[in-house]
Amino acid sequence: MANGLAFPEAEAQTIIEYARRTSAPAAEAIVDRVRDWLGHPETVTDRAEAWDPAAKRAIVDAKESIVACRGKLAEYWEGPAYDSFMAYLGSIEKAFDDAHDLMSGMSDLMENSRETVTETYRAAIQSIGDCAADILEAVGGIPGTTPDWLGILGEIARLLAKFVRSVTDLENQALGTITEYGETGLELQRKAADLKVPTRMPSSAGVADDWGVRRQP
Repeated sequence: MANGLAFPEAEAQTIIEYARRTSAPAAEAIVDRVRDWLGHPETVTDRAEAWDPAAKRAIVDAKESIVACRGKLAEYWEGPAYDSFMAYLGSIEKAFDDAHDLMSGMSDLMENSRETVTETYRAAIQSIGDCAADILEAVGGIPGTTPDWLGILGEIARLLAKFVRSVTDLENQALGTITEYGETGLELQRKAADLKVPTRMPSSAGVADDWGVRRQP
């Protein structure tokens, strides 16, 4: 896998082997959990980009069209109906601005979540590699050996316990951050539910006699 995110199978097997030799099931369980942490970050990125810039671009284009329309109308028209219609266009622009901010927020939330998971996974597989290297160093670089008469098994148990603590801390920190993201997501949902989109042009804007040709200076 690109970007240094490939799971370190050989190093993981070293940890699992010595976790079984030292009766340390927690270390093996941690390795198995890390294996599934990464998921499919490319899918999350695709969905984030669907919100921003893809969907947001459509909102920007629509708002720019309305702004251009307002400018053109202002050149030629005035009167109560014109004022009413311009106010209506202003409310539509406000809805576009709110939708624009909402889409940016959703995109940022998904990207931040992906980065948190990816960086936690990256740190965890680094811990797997470091722990496996420390174990092999402790046994003289010969996989499968456990010269217990030198007390090496005790040292390996200490290394495995350190590994478990390290990765568990990473996991807890990531869970705390993801929980905060969840709260942000709920707030975005509330904003989406409160999004006000004008559905009808006011009747006052349709009174033909209230549209007047703007007097040129």
